[in-house]
Amino acid sequence: MTTLVIGDIHGCWDELRDLLDKAALGQDDQIVAVGDLIDRGPQPGKVLDFFGQTPNARTVMGNHERKHVRWRRGEVKPSLGQKIARRQLGQPGWEAACNAMETMPLWIELPWAIVVHGFFEPGVALEKQNPSVLLGTMTGERHMKAHGGRQWYERYDGDKPLIVGHLQYTTDHSALVHNERVFGLDTGASHGGRLTGLLLPQMRLISVPSRGDHWARVKADHADLRYTGTALEDLDWEGLERLVRRADADQSPHPDALERINALRRLHRRAHLAIEALHEHILTRTQALIEQDPSRAQDGGAFARALGPEPMASFYHLARRGALSPQNVHQRFATPLQAVNAALERGLDV
Repeated sequence: MTTLVIGDIHGCWDELRDLLDKAALGQDDQIVAVGDLIDRGPQPGKVLDFFGQTPNARTVMGNHERKHVRWRRGEVKPSLGQKIARRQLGQPGWEAACNAMETMPLWIELPWAIVVHGFFEPGVALEKQNPSVLLGTMTGERHMKAHGGRQWYERYDGDKPLIVGHLQYTTDHSALVHNERVFGLDTGASHGGRLTGLLLPQMRLISVPSRGDHWARVKADHADLRYTGTALEDLDWEGLERLVRRADADQSPHPDALERINALRRLHRRAHLAIEALHEHILTRTQALIEQDPSRAQDGGAFARALGPEPMASFYHLARRGALSPQNVHQRFATPLQAVNAALERGLDV
C-alpha cells in the first residue's frame, strides 16, 4: 500500500487534482495532508470537501485551521485570509468547516513516518509535544527559537522520519530534505510555486507547478475586505457614507487603495439606485393592482389578497394610501448591500 503525503494545499484545488493524477494512486492507497488546506487559494471548499468525503484521505490540523477554530470561539481576530475564506465558503459552509477542523488531529503516525504541520521539539515524546510547536504557531516559533543554535530540523531526534509543512525552507520551490530524516513539503502552491507530495514507503518526492499566484488574485478579488477591514456586506449606511467621504477627500490615494475606493463607490452608487428602483417598482405595481380593481384602493384586505406573499407588503400598503417615500424604503434595509440584493431579486437594473 502506498501513502501520499501532501504539502500545504491552501485551497488550490486544481493543483491537488494535478498532483493526484501524477501520483496515480490505487484504490487502497492512502492520502495524508500536512494541514493548511484552507486560506489564500481560490477553492478551499472543494479541498475541504475532498478530505471530508474521501474515505482514504485525512489531514492533520495546520495553524490556518486552528485560526478559524479560534476565531469562531472569539479567541482571536481573523486575518485577511480567514475573512476571505469565510466569504468563499459562505456562513453555513464555514460553520461546517469549523466543526470539521476542530476534530483534526495534531499528528498522524504512519508505519514509515510521523506527520505534523509545523515543528518538533527535541527530547520530547510525540504525545507530550507542545501543540503550539506541532502547529507552528507564532508561540511555537518563539518556543523553538528559545533553544537557539541550529535549525530545529537539524536537531530532530524522533524514531521515525518527520514530514512537515508550514514554511518554505528553500528559495526554488523545492522540498526540504534533511538527512532523509525531515521532509518539508510546503513549496508555495498558493503563491505560484509548486504543490509537493511524498510517496511512502518509497520516500519519493513528486510535485506539480502552481497554475498562478492565487493569493495575489484572491486578495484583489476581495479588496473590500483587505482595505476597509469590514466586508461590504457588513457595512451599514453610515459606515459606507463615511468611507466614501474619506475616499473623496483623499487627493492622492495610494495605488493599493484604488481597489477599495472603487469597490466602495460602486456599492454606494448601486445602493442608492436600488432604493430609487424599489420605490418606483412598488408604486408601479401598486398602481397596476388598483387599476385592475379600483375597490382595492380602499379595501386593504382585497389589496393584500391580490398582492400575495410579499416581504415588503407594508410598503405596498403605504403606496396604496399615497404615503410611500424613498425614505421609507431606505429605512427597510439595515445595510446597502441588502437593498442592492432586494432590487436584483426583483429583476431591477442596478
